[in-house]
Amino acid sequence: MNDGACARPTPYCSPALAICIECLNDRHCEKKAPRCDTEQGTCHECFESADCPEARPHCREEDRRCVECFAEEDCTAPEHTCDVPQNRCKPRCMTSADCAGVDAYCHPERAVCVQCLTDANCAEPKKAVCRLQDNVCVPR
Repeated sequence: MNDGACARPTPYCSPALAICIECLNDRHCEKKAPRCDTEQGTCHECFESADCPEARPHCREEDRRCVECFAEEDCTAPEHTCDVPQNRCKPRCMTSADCAGVDAYCHPERAVCVQCLTDANCAEPKKAVCRLQDNVCVPR
């Protein structure tokens, strides 16, 4: 097998694996996932936190993505805490009156503003189900 036998999204032939893969080195990866796992031939956003941009300075190992936070102390903005299921720094809240916009509901245990608490909070017909693990409205 050679590179001529491979096509997007796996345009390179791995000599070691004898299969078509996404990358052989970092040059083969795109900006959104610039690091190549040369053993698996797959592109990722990061392998360690040093690979991540300032706005999302932590590398989440399980999916090799850069995230804002893992714990409250990772959030530097005043009155913000880490919404761990989303790995995002969000305003801390006591009630839904403290929340506005897309994230209009205060999660009672996590004390952060979220998109939904129940399916009834999801008004958009194409995203009518509240996925409870991260409190985001998703398609049925």
